[in-house]
Amino acid sequence: SHHRPSVYAAILHWRNPDAVLRCISHLRQSAYPVTITVVDNSAHEGSLGDVGADAIIPMATNAGYAGGMTAALRAWLNQTSDPFALLLTQDVIMHGAALEELVQVLQMNPNVGIAGPVVLESGTGAIFSAGGVIRRSLTQIRQLRVPRDKEPYPVEWIDGCAMLIRRAAAEEIGEFDERFFMYYEEVDYCVRAGTKGWPTVVVPQAIASQDKDALPAPHYFYYSSRNRYLFWSKNYGFSGFRVFTSLVFDALRLLRWSLAGTARRATDRTLRWRSLVRHLRGSWRG
Repeated sequence: SHHRPSVYAAILHWRNPDAVLRCISHLRQSAYPVTITVVDNSAHEGSLGDVGADAIIPMATNAGYAGGMTAALRAWLNQTSDPFALLLTQDVIMHGAALEELVQVLQMNPNVGIAGPVVLESGTGAIFSAGGVIRRSLTQIRQLRVPRDKEPYPVEWIDGCAMLIRRAAAEEIGEFDERFFMYYEEVDYCVRAGTKGWPTVVVPQAIASQDKDALPAPHYFYYSSRNRYLFWSKNYGFSGFRVFTSLVFDALRLLRWSLAGTARRATDRTLRWRSLVRHLRGSWRG
């Protein structure tokens, strides 16, 4: 049996105390020693109240994922000696022994820097992410919907909603790039980890689930387009024109998807068109 080191767990909160409560109560059930810190991105709007955390980091403003998780990394590295940190967004539930599975993989593979679970959509139970792929030819990143293996396998990035990071890796990788605010910052982080010799793996035995909206909020399209350019120019030196071309290509694909949906149920139809309009408006702004 492996030594069970305490894990520093950081949960990012934004305007949903109930979700934080649920996230924490599941973590506490995992029978694994965790010290839980909530990074409160809406602290300036009022007190979070007692959610059963060991500590709360109140942010002066909403610093997004990148700023909030950077605050968590600093507290972990400067104030504790915990060898691993689990970063979670409030809408995530870790199932069963998921945390234990992740820790075990990092303990048994000292060269691996980051490990993540397979993430399901809590509504449907469908796989939302089994790790992430970077497709340079299309200037695209995408999530795998099917695990590549039954054993832990390497990926280029994992979704930031649930990631376990090794201390030695975090000390070398540095902080999240706060220019991203939200979306792509975890992709950027995993890419930087890889260049420093710390690979990222998905552990298919570890399962988490996340609440997903049917229609992403308008800001999603803005940030994902803006940050797509930031990510590709920063890490691969791609030009704005090249990223813009790939955005146009994606918009055309989405248009085809919307047209294909016009024969279906009315609700499905309006959802598709609203999604397309939001995508185009947000992409243009981004």
